[in-house]
Amino acid sequence: MKWRSKKIATVIGLIAVLASATALASGIWSPNLTVKTIDAELNSYGTGTDVFLTFTPTAHDNRPSCTTTDGEAILSGSADHIKMMSSLLTSSLLAARPVEVHWNGCTFGGKWPVIDMVILH
Repeated sequence: MKWRSKKIATVIGLIAVLASATALASGIWSPNLTVKTIDAELNSYGTGTDVFLTFTPTAHDNRPSCTTTDGEAILSGSADHIKMMSSLLTSSLLAARPVEVHWNGCTFGGKWPVIDMVILH
């Protein structure tokens, strides 16, 4: 029975890796950036918080072509995922450490670039 459990766990692990690889392929990573501002606002539905960021240098390299011109981007994902990314980005801001962000299209009618993953350097 242990052998079957290990085999099932291995298959589930491979599916998770393939799903992650597919997610990474759908967007583009930024070059190293420094967080300039973080702004959290109650979303328009009153159901949660939207987190907006700006970067130094202004993040134009590899960034999706969205309609916003103020350099802001928005975090995307579940509430817990956004909290984790916000925590990493806040520590990056306080320590002036560079980050890379994963761009995943535009949101709200094409207005803001979406960030769905963060790497802290």
